[in-house]
Order: sequence, then C-alpha cells, then structure tokens
Amino acid sequence: MASLLRNERLLISWGLIALGLAVAALIGLRVELAPLVAGALVGIVALLAIIRWPLVGVGLTAVLVLTGGLSQMLQGSLLQRLYVICLALTFLAYGHRLLADRELMRHWLRIRVADVIFAGLLATAGLSLIVAPFWYDGTDELEALLKGFVLYLLMSRAIRSEEELIFVAKFILVGAIWQATTGWTNSSAESGVARISGNLVSINAFGFALMRGFPWTLFFAFFGRGIWRWLGLLGTVLVSLTALATVSRTAAGTLAFVAIFWACFSTRGFDRRLRNLGLMLIVLVLGFSVYGDALLERWSLLRELTNTSNVEYVVDDDGGRDELRAAAMRIVAEHPIFGVGIGNTPYMIMQEMYRRKPFPVHMMYLQVAADIGLFGLFCFVALPVVGYLRAAALWLRMDNDRDRALIATCVSILATWSIYGFSGNWHYINFAYLLVAFVHLLPEIMGQRKPAAEGQSMVTQ
Repeated sequence: MASLLRNERLLISWGLIALGLAVAALIGLRVELAPLVAGALVGIVALLAIIRWPLVGVGLTAVLVLTGGLSQMLQGSLLQRLYVICLALTFLAYGHRLLADRELMRHWLRIRVADVIFAGLLATAGLSLIVAPFWYDGTDELEALLKGFVLYLLMSRAIRSEEELIFVAKFILVGAIWQATTGWTNSSAESGVARISGNLVSINAFGFALMRGFPWTLFFAFFGRGIWRWLGLLGTVLVSLTALATVSRTAAGTLAFVAIFWACFSTRGFDRRLRNLGLMLIVLVLGFSVYGDALLERWSLLRELTNTSNVEYVVDDDGGRDELRAAAMRIVAEHPIFGVGIGNTPYMIMQEMYRRKPFPVHMMYLQVAADIGLFGLFCFVALPVVGYLRAAALWLRMDNDRDRALIATCVSILATWSIYGFSGNWHYINFAYLLVAFVHLLPEIMGQRKPAAEGQSMVTQ
C-alpha cells in the first residue's frame, strides 16, 4: 500500500479508473447528465496533464487562440471559455514550478527587448485613454491589449528550446488541418461567387486563421518525421486550397507571399531553393487553376492586369475604404501625440463621416496612430520590426537548413499579421502577440547551443 502511494503514475491511473467507474454509474442513474459529466472528466484529465506537462497547456492555448471558432461552435456552454480555462490552468501549472525552481523564476523575470517595447505600447495606450474626453469602447480595447500581453508573456517564457517550440507547433499543425476541414461545412454566396467561411462568422477572419497555420504545414512537410511529415503534406494542400476557396483577396495574396517567401528562405542552397519554389508553385498553380475564375470575379484589379481585349475596367477594389483612411489621417493630424484614445477612432469616424454606426479604418496602422498617437504607432510597429531584424541576423548565422526553415516559419507567421493589417483591424487581438513572441524568442532559444558547444570544447581541452 505504501509503495502504491509513492508511485505517482500508478496512483493517477487507478484514480482515473475509479473516477471512470463512478462516472459510468452516475450516467446510468441520470442519462441527461452524460454531456456534463463527460466534459468534467475531460477537464480533470486535461488538468492532470497540464500540471504534469505544462507545455501541453502551452500547445493547447496556442492552438485554441490561433484557430478560434470554438466560442462560436459552443455557444451557451462552459466550453465556450475553453481558451480562458486552458490559459488559467497553464499559468497555475507554471506558477507551481516557479515557486520550486529559482533558476526558472529568474528566466521568467528577466527583461527582454520586446518587453520594453510592449511596456511602451501599454503605457501609451493607457495615457491615450486618460486624456480622451470620451472612452466609448476604450476600456474593452485596453483589456484586449492586456490579454495579448499575458499571452505573449506565457509564450516568450514557457518555450525554452527549439524542441519545445516544435512540440507546441504540432498542436498548431493539427489545429490548422482541423480548421481547414470545417471550411467545407459552411458556405455563402457574395456577388454570385460561392465562398466558404468554416467555423468563423467572418470569411476574412477564417482566411486569416488558416494563414496563421500554413507556414507550420510547410515546415513539417519538409522537415517533419514519420506521421508529422504526412500531416504537413496534407495540411499544405488542404489549408492552401481552403484559403483560396474563401475567395478572399487578402488570403490569396498572403498565401502566394508566404509560399514563395518560405521556399526562398528555408534554405541557403540555390538548388534546394529552386526545388522548394517548384513545389510551392505546383501547389499555387493547382489552387489558382481551381479558384482563379472566382477570384477574378471579385478582384477587378486582377481583371485589369489580365485584360487582353480593349474592354476597360473600372478598378475600385476598396469599396469606400479610401474615404475611411483619409478620415483617419485627418484624426492623426489633429491628435498626433496621444490620439483620440484607444478604441475611439471608429466613433470619431462615425461623427466625421455622418455614419449611423462606428466604422473601423480597415487599416490597422492608421487606426493605431489615430487611437494612441504616433509614439504608440512607433511601439506597435517596433514589436514586429525588431523581431524581423533579430530573426534576419540569426538566419545569417545559421549553418543548416532546418534552423533556417524554423526561422522562416516563425517570420512567415508574423508576416501574415503585418500583411493583413493593411486591409483589416487586427491591432489589439491577443493572438497577434503570440506571433510576436514566436519571433522574439528565436534568438534566445537558438543562441543556447553555441555557448554550450564552446563550454564542451573547453572541457575537452
């Protein structure tokens, strides 16, 4: 009996068996409780797994926030808050470890470059709200930015090696494949063109969610092993075709950019670069041959570029967004220091353009400048730009393709956010700062090997 109590795995196993029998008995007595009891059982198992292996919680948190959609599929259920529950459990698990490991505590408390930039962004956002005469949705937007910081904090501290980053990426790969499969269950027609929106209400949001997982499908397709390589190949084809099936102009452009960028920068060898480009072009040609006509129908700019007749097209792809951007520019000119307050720009545009409801700018850089001023915009842009520069310097020092591909993957994912920002409003969304964390932690986790190797050679000498 004493040995049983000391054997943690055996104790957990017998405990789960006893719990399963109790659950079965309870369901037998009250069948209507089956979904609730099953959910509770899954939650208990997840809690035990996260406490024992906190990185599992990091992976679950990452895939839940990057894929999204569960909140819309599980309306009215406790599981609607699954991401928040998982994030809280993961922080509790790491809190337990931090109290017992001083070295790990120092690692979490050490100040990084991105931390300082992020602190400047948060401070500017708070000041913009303090000096703003009206708050509107400002507190909600500030709360969203703080949630993004919490997610950035977890990812930038919990992942401490390349192996751990790839472990988390496996969750994202599976999530991207799952999300792509949901795309074929929901469709709508716009201007006579069939479009799919998957598990998200917004088609553009669905396309963006797919693009956040696409670089990882490429990484595992080329550098995965066993089943992960096959999943990477499946994901590359499925995610790219699903993204094009949304008939989203931004998704199509981002897909082409990521595929070509990743193929070029996942290796430094010219012959391998040509091979990668050839494979990516096959995937792109396949997709555009299937959905090219639908994209031409919605994208008048493409019709103008591919026009071989004397027919002239009126190119107006913005749908009035030029006016919104001009209004945002006027707001920036009038409030350059602190802006009009975080989250207030849509309301100011409503008043300036005599609209009936608040309207976003559809260009996140202009909206951030109007919200929190030019210094806030500087901090906002500096987060990804400094990450890009550090990743580029690291890429030049790497001497094997797998490391270069890992850098290209993380940079590609963050680049999707930078690209989508020119047509959408993703500035205070929490998942964006997970992408920032992925790029900024690369120099830290890849820089560990060189000192270790030098130390080994000194011992040998």
